[in-house]
Amino acid sequence: MFTAYCPRHGARVLLSERRILAVHNTPDGIVVEAECHDGARLFTVTGRQVADDAADRVQRARRAVATVRQRRPAGAGTAG
Repeated sequence: MFTAYCPRHGARVLLSERRILAVHNTPDGIVVEAECHDGARLFTVTGRQVADDAADRVQRARRAVATVRQRRPAGAGTAG
């Protein structure tokens, strides 16, 4: 079990490992791609510790998710 923020719920939700769709290793961190119970596609960035300020962590997370979204096959869902 793990938690992830779901924008449709407006809160963190508890998901089982069966909700994990993929795990992507990017230069900016590891991205866990999951699907919420309501069908929203969720991205959680974890992995590498960033020693810089919080703004740098946010930028790394955004780049990691953008990298994953670019890798998606045509026709993949866009929710989340």
